[in-house]
Amino acid sequence: MTVRVRAEIPEDAAAIARVTQAAFAVAEHADGTEQFIVAALRDAGALAVSLVAEADGLIVGHVAVSPVAVDGVACGWLGLGPVSVMPGRHGRGIGTALIEAALDRLRRRGAAGCVVLGEPAYYGRFGFRADLRLSLPEVPPDYFLALAISDSPPAGVVSFHEAFDTVPPDGIIRLRPASGDDLDLLRRWDEQPHVIASDPDSDWQWASELPRNPPWRDQLIAELDRAPIGFVQVIDPAREDSHYWGDVPPNLRAVDIWIGEADQLGRGHGTRIMNQVLARCFADPAVDAVLIDPLAGNIRAHRFYRRLGFEFVEKRYFGHDHCAVHRLDRARFERAVGGTLRVDSDGALR
Repeated sequence: MTVRVRAEIPEDAAAIARVTQAAFAVAEHADGTEQFIVAALRDAGALAVSLVAEADGLIVGHVAVSPVAVDGVACGWLGLGPVSVMPGRHGRGIGTALIEAALDRLRRRGAAGCVVLGEPAYYGRFGFRADLRLSLPEVPPDYFLALAISDSPPAGVVSFHEAFDTVPPDGIIRLRPASGDDLDLLRRWDEQPHVIASDPDSDWQWASELPRNPPWRDQLIAELDRAPIGFVQVIDPAREDSHYWGDVPPNLRAVDIWIGEADQLGRGHGTRIMNQVLARCFADPAVDAVLIDPLAGNIRAHRFYRRLGFEFVEKRYFGHDHCAVHRLDRARFERAVGGTLRVDSDGALR
């Protein structure tokens, strides 16, 4: 794989947002605001450096650099990040290429220095070190790192651009593991008419299933600003113990998802949740595709999945349920995130 790093152009903005969202959907300490931060920096004219990584005709990574202040004073120092790499493409040198190119541009411009919040073992490869002369509020000093370029670090408290305080207009969606504490909530959602209509014959056996944690399954609660709104299950269908999917090849994932709170329907939350779920699935480079099986008569769900890049495979009975199986291959996922797929008149990505 050949990676080319170049400056962003206006036509890259949408793909940069999607790559950033997907990258941080699987990051341990992300808060879901990173793509909005990059957009706000761009709108404010505060992207001192904005580079994309291209491979296989797709945008597969992005790095942003923006000015910082020390004790409220601009002093020629900048902040590195967010740094994003498409899920499933880590370990291929994309992040390294982006960071090295960004730092090279700062050196050629005569920047005084650069700071980053991140893992010392990783960023130390580029010369970043903890420096007690600089601090970032509420951050352990070992993880706030500095790289002097043309001047030694000043002493003081660092503040990033106000764009880093951006709050998503529709709130922050996070996925957390489901637990026994969610039993009453899930039972209540099971009784909602819209949930019954989408999954009429299923008995999820919450009381016995929630305490289980088999290696082939993740059961997740989707929260909007920390309030639970929906449920997601991701399984490896080749390893799942009931053999619901029958004989299927390895390296697949199958997803169930619903919005439990009726007042949260039709607000775009399902799309945002699925984007995070797909990023999680494809973060494992061994995963080839994701499967879903909405009811055959649920045309609205079919359109929803096609907008995400899924393609119809077949109609099939699972027990008494007549379903329409759809599949999203990795290559199509990557095109949807880092490429130029468009929605056609039928709601499908082309």
